[in-house]
Amino acid sequence: MNMAFATTRGVDKNCARNLVKSRDKQLPIRYTTEQLRGMFWRYDTNRDGKLSRKELKDAFNCLGSSIPGFRAHRALNRADENGDGYISEEEVEELVSYAVKLGYVVNNSSLFLSLKWQLYISNARGDQTEVALVTSFVSQHKRG
Repeated sequence: MNMAFATTRGVDKNCARNLVKSRDKQLPIRYTTEQLRGMFWRYDTNRDGKLSRKELKDAFNCLGSSIPGFRAHRALNRADENGDGYISEEEVEELVSYAVKLGYVVNNSSLFLSLKWQLYISNARGDQTEVALVTSFVSQHKRG
């Protein structure tokens, strides 16, 4: 069985996966630290400003981890400095550092989601040059 086409039970179907088909010739694009930070906070479902083990598992699942429960466990061990079982805003940088080292990549189906996030960040910073570049890229590569 070709694992690139295998489905995983319990995977969120609305979440882009980073499984790469062997015939794809595109280079992988790694998530930036800002994109990863945003991805993790997107899974703070109860909006308490802390990430639980379940929320981390869901985030790692969306990033494409084949073992999201293990990744959530390791992330908590690494980033949870006060030992309360949650990743707080003060601890999230260590979580993001851990995820960057794992090398998660953006696939074609999640590229535009990542670009939209980058556009949001650029707008928030007031960086109009970056906004123009991202908008131009999206409009040139938009599929009909």
